[in-house]
Amino acid sequence: MNEQEPLSMAELAAAIQFPGDARGRRLLRELEARERSNGVQFITRLDGPVRTHPRCTIAALRLHCPDLLRRDHDDVRRAFAAHLREVEERTKELVADEVARQFERRRRA
Repeated sequence: MNEQEPLSMAELAAAIQFPGDARGRRLLRELEARERSNGVQFITRLDGPVRTHPRCTIAALRLHCPDLLRRDHDDVRRAFAAHLREVEERTKELVADEVARQFERRRRA
């Protein structure tokens, strides 16, 4: 996908996997609030016969709203989290076994 291609809010919401917003209305409200707070216009509004059609590029989101884009390392972190939990559980078991073994050895002496 070309990051410079203007997308509708529904297309943009699907492209960035914006949660729970198939039509792009929540995303549009969020982006308009960002425009107001930052004082920078990055949404393009195309004239239509009845209303305007907002468009935005992924490149503009990267520049003005980087927190809305999923990061590749988030996927890696999620995939690795299960493995880390297993390692932590195994470490707890080994430490508990070693403490019990040391306790038994001192009790016998």
